[in-house]
Amino acid sequence: LMGCAIGGLGSVEDKATRTACQQMDGGMGKSSLWGTGLRASPRNAAMFNGVISHVLELDDFLGIDHTSAVVIPALFAVMELEDDFDENRFLEAMILSYELGRRMLDTAGGYSKHNSAGWHTTGTLGAYAAAAAIGKYLKLNPTQLISAIGLAGSVTGGTWAFSADGSMSKRLHPGAAAQNGIMAVYMARGGFNGPKHILEADWGGYFKQFAPNHECDLSSLFSELGKDFRIGWVGIKPYACCRGCHSAVDVMHQMRTDHNVTVETIESVLVTCNSSQFRQLGKLTPTTVAEAQLSLPFAIASALRFESLGTNRFSEEAFNDPITLAITQKVKFDVQPDWPLGKEPRFQVTLLDGTQHSGFVAAAKGDPSNPVPLDTVIDKFQQLVSGRLSQDDQSTLINFGLSRDKRPTLRTIAKLLGQDINSDRG
Repeated sequence: LMGCAIGGLGSVEDKATRTACQQMDGGMGKSSLWGTGLRASPRNAAMFNGVISHVLELDDFLGIDHTSAVVIPALFAVMELEDDFDENRFLEAMILSYELGRRMLDTAGGYSKHNSAGWHTTGTLGAYAAAAAIGKYLKLNPTQLISAIGLAGSVTGGTWAFSADGSMSKRLHPGAAAQNGIMAVYMARGGFNGPKHILEADWGGYFKQFAPNHECDLSSLFSELGKDFRIGWVGIKPYACCRGCHSAVDVMHQMRTDHNVTVETIESVLVTCNSSQFRQLGKLTPTTVAEAQLSLPFAIASALRFESLGTNRFSEEAFNDPITLAITQKVKFDVQPDWPLGKEPRFQVTLLDGTQHSGFVAAAKGDPSNPVPLDTVIDKFQQLVSGRLSQDDQSTLINFGLSRDKRPTLRTIAKLLGQDINSDRG
């Protein structure tokens, strides 16, 4: 995640959010705006760091979709405010956040049903996860923690309305969720009580509000609790686009390898998918970076042209490329209303000579059941921070994530992230 955040520096979203934080806080505060050398209140620092962590669409998935972009910025902002850096409590808080968020999502019918209703899970569940994590870290008593989670749920939200025009609001969702989680915890710690029945209340409870047509079995919240940890379900993205596009990239890459399919030989690509996938990912001609990251046709065209789909393949220059755009116009959709919500699309490529090739992957690369190799993860991190972090700083962050014997302290990481990262360093 820290590589994603550093890679997000310099984006339009970075500049806009940085300006907003400085205007709201007047440059005052104890918590770092990562990579800028600036400080802000913990709420606004968490918002900024959550936004830049999610800008590139490369942060983790399969928790509440993008859990780390919510919880890690929130925890670091609070640790700096409190001047308290405890690795064991940090890990416990992270584990708890994934447990609560993912179990709530699954009890409400899972990501696909939530998504189909127009809700973005990172926004609607993120504040709950953040409040649980921060409350755990700050050692709230049970009554305070219940109130914190209840208060967080009272201000949660996030919709897919951004897909209509490719706006930036999706990037705000993790930051806003982190912000609300922090507010809820400090309010509860100060004695402000929240609703005890925020999940199951018949009027306004999470399950009734966000899953009105789904029969929620509350016992599933506790199934295998303490045995099957949800943090272990998380996937790591190899491509800088929406997770829903990744199977298309895998299939197109495989067709290039197995059948020598190229952009010059293609007549058309038929995508069979459900209504929700088409609505979310069906735009043929993206006009913003956000739309490019959520366009199946654009992902297909890019995968047919390039082996690596990093952030440069989803830039404004990339989605205006005439060769790529010509391929997107060859993509057709066969929308099946009864196609299962969680099932990956199928792809059929027809070549100019009439030859047809079909492809399908049940679990795209990066899924927990089809993980990317560790060296690929390290390479992804290094590409994101190249030219921005020194080799020593890169090694420090890598050791923090992977090493047991040489792991730097949380305080060291907070200090590293809080420095002013000059784009010409390296």
